[in-house]
Amino acid sequence: MIRKNRSMMRRATPSPMVIMAGGALFMALVALVFWPRNTRPKALQGSLNLQRASVAAPSQPVHAPSQAQEPAAAEPVSANGLKTFQTKINGPLSRSFQRGGLERKQATFLSALAARLLIWRLDLRRELRRGDKIELLYRPVDSQSMFEIIAMRYTSTKHNRSYAFYRYQEPGRRFAAYYDAEGREIEQKLRNSPLREYEQVTSILKMRPKHKGVDFKAPVGTKLYLPFRARVLRTTWNFRYNGNCLEVVPLHKPNARIMFLHLQKLSSKVKAGRVLPAGTILGYVGNTGRSTAPHLHYQIMTRRGKVIDPFRFHETYMRTLPEGQLASFQQHRRQLDLQFPNR
Repeated sequence: MIRKNRSMMRRATPSPMVIMAGGALFMALVALVFWPRNTRPKALQGSLNLQRASVAAPSQPVHAPSQAQEPAAAEPVSANGLKTFQTKINGPLSRSFQRGGLERKQATFLSALAARLLIWRLDLRRELRRGDKIELLYRPVDSQSMFEIIAMRYTSTKHNRSYAFYRYQEPGRRFAAYYDAEGREIEQKLRNSPLREYEQVTSILKMRPKHKGVDFKAPVGTKLYLPFRARVLRTTWNFRYNGNCLEVVPLHKPNARIMFLHLQKLSSKVKAGRVLPAGTILGYVGNTGRSTAPHLHYQIMTRRGKVIDPFRFHETYMRTLPEGQLASFQQHRRQLDLQFPNR
């Protein structure tokens, strides 16, 4: 019979050296985790800061602290206080404006204003080309709109021509408009328009296909007219988004539905089921519902929900300055042409 050694039956215990080594390793890990930040070497601090910056703002270029920052491009100012800007197209308009030296917010606002004019001459998704040149004369305005374009030239390599846009206010008219070099207004006009006075068309379907309507910029209280003889279907639904609004069925196109959104208020004549003649005052432009500035949202759809472009539903025309205003306009145009940047 074999007698077992009691030492073999006992659980093995680590030696004192192993315990000391393990304790030292544990203390080293604790010290590394809880080591005060201000005691790290400066070189290590710099590398950590760069890593954090690249994670927090991946879209912004990261520069080492030792490198000098390149100054932003200055905006030349003309003799009458207009700012000048020019750049070449290299990607979307907003990005091209940033690459031309504007800050991101400025580039976003100014390129949006330029797009409102260019959309009447070019397909902004298909016809802008790398290397096209754009030149602007503009001025700061209120904090909401930020800028106002006074004149613009765009040189298109696709069409091998230049387009010019000049802001001009005709005597006796409430709002200024944009004209080409021959005095023709840039925007198309709707016959039987719901607004007889408005400042500018700020959105069309070619610019924002998902928007479903046309936006007319106009002051609060501007009168809204019924374009066609129609029957009122409903008024002010989904106020949170639409604000005060109404929907009508034009009697000459019974499969169509016309909507007017963001109104200040409706006329007392507007009641569901009523048939109203063309030219009836329906209400007044406002800024209600999901709206960031006073305007009329004008939307036309089929009964089944298909969007119809108002510039195809209505007859349209191009307005030209009266003969008596052309000389004054041409003088104004020549003065602006002299102020474009020559670079």
